[in-house]
Amino acid sequence: MAAPPEASPPEGEEGGAEGGAEEVEELPPALPELEVGRSFMVEGAYDSVRGNYVFVSPKLGATGLLDMQLTADGINFVKLPSSYVVHPPLKVQGVSPAVGSMSGGATIKVKAARLVDSAEASVVFVKGSTRIELPATLDADGLTLNCTVPAWPPAAEIVQKAEAAAAAAVAATEEGAEPPEAPPIELGELGSDSIVEISLNGQQWTTDCNHFAFVLDPIVQAADPPAGPLEGGAPIKVSGLYIGDGDLKARFTKLPAIEEGEKHSLPADGTAEAMEVEAVGTAGAADLSTPAFEGAAEPFDAALQLSTDGQVYGPSFAVFRYEAVAAKGKKK
Repeated sequence: MAAPPEASPPEGEEGGAEGGAEEVEELPPALPELEVGRSFMVEGAYDSVRGNYVFVSPKLGATGLLDMQLTADGINFVKLPSSYVVHPPLKVQGVSPAVGSMSGGATIKVKAARLVDSAEASVVFVKGSTRIELPATLDADGLTLNCTVPAWPPAAEIVQKAEAAAAAAVAATEEGAEPPEAPPIELGELGSDSIVEISLNGQQWTTDCNHFAFVLDPIVQAADPPAGPLEGGAPIKVSGLYIGDGDLKARFTKLPAIEEGEKHSLPADGTAEAMEVEAVGTAGAADLSTPAFEGAAEPFDAALQLSTDGQVYGPSFAVFRYEAVAAKGKKK
C-alpha cells in the first residue's frame, strides 16, 4: 500500500486559514492513516449486464492509497492497473457563487474540507424530484471542486407556463383593444432553490445542505443617463426587471455603427471589444460607473448588460452612448 494522497487542510487545522479569532466550523473527525503493508480481501460479484465485477468496500476507519489485485480462485492474483483511494470524511463549507442564471453555464466552486483528486468527483444539484449530477474537477489550490452550473428545469417550467399564459391573454384581447401587460414572473422557492452536495466516487454524497439559487436573467430596459464621456467614470443607474439586490456585474460591448432608423443587435460573445465593471443592485435597479475603452477617440454605442452570477449575461441590453466631451463639458 502506498502513502495516502495529500488532502486539502480544512480551516481550523494546520495549514488552514489564519486568524484564530474566527469561529471554526465543526468538521468530521480526522482519521488515521492505514498501516503500510496491511491487506484484506472482499468478495465480489460479476455484473453480466455491464461486464464488470462489483465489490463493496469495507469500513476501514483509516485513510490511504490501496493497491488492488483480483482473484477468481483465492490463490492466483492479478494486479489491477488502478489504485483505490480511501479519503477522509468530506464536509461542504460553501459554494461560490451561491446565485446563478436559471439557464446555467456559470462555473461554481464548492469549498470542502479534506478534498483529494478523483476522476469520479461529482457535484449534484437536487430539490424534490429534480436531481442533476455533474462531473467536477479539483481546483489547482486543492480547496474546491469546480463544475458548470446546469440549466434548472423547475425554473424553465415556470417560465414556460407564464409565457404561455401571457400569450393566451394577448390572443384573447378584443380587436382594437390594448393587450394586457404580462405580470413579472415569480420563480419562488419551488423554481429557484436547490441543494448542492459533492462526492468523490459518484456514490457516497455529503449531506451538508448548502443552497444554490437559480434566478431569472436581468432584463435591462434603460440606463440613466443614457450617454457619458469616452473617458468613463460616469455614474449611471440601470433599470429593468429581475435585477437582484447585492453584487452584480455589468458588461459594455462595443457596437458597430448603424444607419439611422436601424436597431442594434448584440454581437456574439468574443466577437467585439467588451469591458466589465462591478455593479450594485438595490430596489430593482443597479448602480455602476462606466468603464473606459482603451484607445477610443470617436463616439460609439455600447450594449449594456447585467449578470447576477458575474459570468452569464442574458440577451437583453440597453444602448449606452459614449461621447467625446470637450474640456469645459460641452460635446464635441
